[in-house]
Amino acid sequence: EAIRLDDISLPARNNLALMLQQEGRIDEALVAAQAAYARADTQPIVMDTLGWLFVAKGLPKRAVALLSKARLLAPESLETRYHLAIAHREAGQLVEARELLAELRASLDSDHELYAKVAEVAASLP
Repeated sequence: EAIRLDDISLPARNNLALMLQQEGRIDEALVAAQAAYARADTQPIVMDTLGWLFVAKGLPKRAVALLSKARLLAPESLETRYHLAIAHREAGQLVEARELLAELRASLDSDHELYAKVAEVAASLP
C-alpha cells in the first residue's frame, strides 16, 4: 500500500526522503522532500535534505542555492556545509568547494565521521 504524504508528519516526510534516497529511489525521495519543503521552507534540515537530493539528481545549481540558505540558517551544521561543498564541486565552483572543505577540515577532529569524507573529496579536486 502506498504511503500518502498528506498523512505523515514533517520529520517523517524528511526521514522518508532520506530513506528513499538510500534505497536509490531518487525521484520518489524528491517528491517526499519537496512535500516537506512545501510545508517548512525555512527549516534548515528540510532544506538540506532537498538540496542534497538536488545534488543526487544532477541539479547542482539548485542545490547550491538551497544549501546556501540552509547554511545561513544553521551555520553549525557540518553536514549541510559538507553537502554545500559537494554541490559547489558538482556545479564546477571549485574555489568555493575548496574553501568550504578547508573550513570543514579545520573544524573537525580527525576521528569525526565526516573527516575522512572531507579529506577524500578535497584530495579529488583538480
